[in-house]
Amino acid sequence: MRRLVFVLVVLGLAIGISYAGDDKCKSVEDLAEVIMGCRQSGVAMSSAMKVADDEPVTRAMVIDAWQRPMYNTEEYKQRSIQRFKDDWYMQCVTGKIIITD
Repeated sequence: MRRLVFVLVVLGLAIGISYAGDDKCKSVEDLAEVIMGCRQSGVAMSSAMKVADDEPVTRAMVIDAWQRPMYNTEEYKQRSIQRFKDDWYMQCVTGKIIITD
């Protein structure tokens, strides 16, 4: 059940990036939050990569998230999620990643 929810949320957010209009970087930030949340919840990387499919930004996020440590305490999990989504938002607003329509 947890995997189904993960799949639906990530697919919805990945699709949302393509249609986000002027708020694409906010969509990138939201997707990063979900992906790192899955990482910190113990979802398998292989499951995340299946959902990412051929979407390059989503695949890059999954790889980045699984290269970072998984924490045991809720406080450190939340810090990790915040740091990850801030990093990806910064990459978007500085033009280091390109989101196309």
